[in-house]
Amino acid sequence: MSSDMPSYDHSIPTQRHKMPTPTLYRVRGKAAYFFRFKNPTTNGRTKIKFGVVQKNFAIQAGQHIDTLIESCRLNTDFPPQLEHWLKQLPDELYDKLARAGLVGERPTAESYQLGPFLDNYYELRSTGRGDWAASTAVKRKQSINDLEAYFGADHSIGEISSDDARRWLNWLTDDAPGGRNLAPASASKKVKDARQFFANAVEMELIARNPFQSIKLPRQDNPNRLRYVNRETVERVLAEIDDPEMRLVVALGRYAGLRIPSEAQALLWSDFNDGFRYMRIRSRKKAGDATAGQRECPVFQELLPFLDPLKKGDIRRNSNVLKKLNDSKNSNLRTSFKRAIKRSGVEPWPRVFQNLRASALTDLAERNPLPTVCKWLGNSVRVAEKHYFMLKGVALSHVSGQEGTNLSMFGPQNKSGSQSGTTQGDSA
Repeated sequence: MSSDMPSYDHSIPTQRHKMPTPTLYRVRGKAAYFFRFKNPTTNGRTKIKFGVVQKNFAIQAGQHIDTLIESCRLNTDFPPQLEHWLKQLPDELYDKLARAGLVGERPTAESYQLGPFLDNYYELRSTGRGDWAASTAVKRKQSINDLEAYFGADHSIGEISSDDARRWLNWLTDDAPGGRNLAPASASKKVKDARQFFANAVEMELIARNPFQSIKLPRQDNPNRLRYVNRETVERVLAEIDDPEMRLVVALGRYAGLRIPSEAQALLWSDFNDGFRYMRIRSRKKAGDATAGQRECPVFQELLPFLDPLKKGDIRRNSNVLKKLNDSKNSNLRTSFKRAIKRSGVEPWPRVFQNLRASALTDLAERNPLPTVCKWLGNSVRVAEKHYFMLKGVALSHVSGQEGTNLSMFGPQNKSGSQSGTTQGDSA
């Protein structure tokens, strides 16, 4: 028999009862696969040859074809994973599915509307096996809403140019009611999100280039919102908080520089060593780096009075240290903290939790080398110098020539307008 003649092998097992089984045949000695199934659009038997492909690809294709058949039979929308697979499918194979009536004509960039494209991408990354954390998904959804609010959900993604992207950025920063009136740092993050969304469109070959890629980002640091929160201020606020878990959250942010709430939420009792001298911190934000988002940080003496009340309860090693925090929304945490600040007689400072972290880094850097402090807190020296580290009164006095010079960043003012505490003597 000629080697060009296909020979069939029905030995590949069926993965699921309803799944069309990939049948092996050979073309010029190479493994090729076809599928035979009952077509829901014709009620007849249909055969589709996928040709020479990898075995794993054939098995995966059978699973997706099964989903296509069920979607056609029940007249339901395609799930995001199927949509993604279809977009990655070569034109030749996609056309075979279209001729079988399982899919429509392959959409082009001009026919792809912004709203459905962004919704599908969001579903793919945020549900099931998606890699977005819940808090990340919320922020990405906000950026999607801003894109749809400006361009319209039915706008073609192929018609968005770089000039359109720049106008969108201007709209984000323009004053209301004509714009969103966002801070430059917030607008910059949204442009980064848009770049990510449209990079996926480029990868899927729906568009040739990313219209947001060349947009110059607004500056992301905002020194006007940086505040040093001294210890006297924090103690006044802590005096207004009765809940031991909330007190520990504040202490972790101010004395150990944890990211609140994410890193505090992830803290387990098993993360502390036996002598409570060190703790392991897990950061979702850094989960993709070489350390898998984990670092070791000392358990500073200032934390012990806040840990002790919680150690008296049920502290099973793999249980959360902050149980209530894992059951509540982040917005409630921030609102509760701001209420405590107000009760203490101190004016709320901007970025209430981020400035606790910045103040912790500033104090720790007075007593320890900055690279060491950055390893404890999980950021680079460059980021620390740009976004966190603040000069305090003693250092600034050498620059200004005025001993004891105070700036507004040193501590929130109380209602009478005087400083709520001095900066000297604050050490880690």
